[in-house]
Amino acid sequence: MDAQNPHPPADSAGPGEGPAERALWAARLLMLVGVAGSVFMAVIVLWMSSVDLVLLAGDSIAYASASDRTELRGDLIGGIVKTIDAFLLAAILLLVAFGLYELFVSRLDPARNGASSPRVLLVLSIDDLKDRIAKLVVLILVIEFFQKSLDADLSQAEDLLKLAGAISLVAVALTVPSLVGKRAR
Repeated sequence: MDAQNPHPPADSAGPGEGPAERALWAARLLMLVGVAGSVFMAVIVLWMSSVDLVLLAGDSIAYASASDRTELRGDLIGGIVKTIDAFLLAAILLLVAFGLYELFVSRLDPARNGASSPRVLLVLSIDDLKDRIAKLVVLILVIEFFQKSLDADLSQAEDLLKLAGAISLVAVALTVPSLVGKRAR
């Protein structure tokens, strides 16, 4: 070994080292289980959210003819928020599938070479994958918070003040990942 190349030449491997290294390298393909599982779960979540979307469309038709829209309006907005939440969960699952495939199996050449493929589908490292998933999870939590705030009983000024404080904390939670991502670059 010299100072410029700290790795020994491949032909200096000990007996049995070659087959062991090939087996270990092939073991990375076990991550295909995680890739397939993530895609399968994304399909399930997309199916569920599509069913919710169809039901939501039916409820929105009833909204037009309802005499008292107050309760129905809250239910519709809640349904919209839940449907968006489900679509984001499906996006997280697909992002996990893309990331695991890119990191452990092979590059996604169509994503890298395609002019229409968004940069969000390319995963460069485990940290990159974790950051993207974390941002989507924060967004889902914000949507869940919004859903809960729609159902909140704001009978006193103190309740409204607490809600305003919670919304401020959510705004900070949305801002911090972007600031941390910009500083890391």
